[in-house]
Amino acid sequence: MKNKKILAMSVAIALTTSSCSENKSVSQYVTDANQMFVQQEYDGAIIELKNAIRLEPRNAEAREVLGQIYLTIGKYLDAEKELEKAISLSAGNETTLVALSQVKLKLNKYIDVYKMVENAEAVSDKNYVSLLLNAGVAAFSENEKEKSEDYFGQALSIGGAAGDHTLASAYLKYMSGDRKGSLAILEGVSENDAQYIESLLFKGKIFQKLGLHTDAVEAFRKYSNQKVHDVRTNLLLAKSLISLEENNQARKVLGIPSFLNTSAVANQLMAQIEY
Repeated sequence: MKNKKILAMSVAIALTTSSCSENKSVSQYVTDANQMFVQQEYDGAIIELKNAIRLEPRNAEAREVLGQIYLTIGKYLDAEKELEKAISLSAGNETTLVALSQVKLKLNKYIDVYKMVENAEAVSDKNYVSLLLNAGVAAFSENEKEKSEDYFGQALSIGGAAGDHTLASAYLKYMSGDRKGSLAILEGVSENDAQYIESLLFKGKIFQKLGLHTDAVEAFRKYSNQKVHDVRTNLLLAKSLISLEENNQARKVLGIPSFLNTSAVANQLMAQIEY
């Protein structure tokens, strides 16, 4: 009898919850998702936004916020899809454009990153600096030193966000051969800055180049704690853990289902540990 009462109560709660969800408007779903996003309740926010999109597939705001969340947690292919859809529905949103630029950078689609700078029209100085920064990092990744320096130089010559300027300065210092100087500049990015997460990634890479693997692990872990689906950073983390002979920790990182057996590098590192 007791079990039957518990079951009845569970069904009643489920029906009540379902009824409430069905009565929510698209704007309510998006508002709730934004609140969850701020509170870092990403899974719940994604569910809310998918419900909004189910009701209104052409809602640009829902698509944009969903794309921003996917970018935040490192699901870049999903982010690209949603942000491109949002732009096609509402072409004037600069924030979406900047987010898509960063996604393209993460996906190594560097030509697209450069084109977004070339095609930027009537974009605010702040957002244009962000586009220039992404283009500079893209050129840096391709070992195009002069091109990278030009983008970073342009970014620094225009009024923009402090974090963007600091990151551009750090890259320029690194390219001058002063890695420790670059690290010193990156220390100026506060935890509240929008570029704090990306500064951690750059710091981790510099620490790794300098052979400071304990510091690299700390930086990569902080980065991966947010961008949990970012495969490349988890591989960098695993490399530094192996260098520190922290093989059990490296196994845990490489055993993440989202990329084990899908990344040749992951399999190679796992083999390095085992054999």
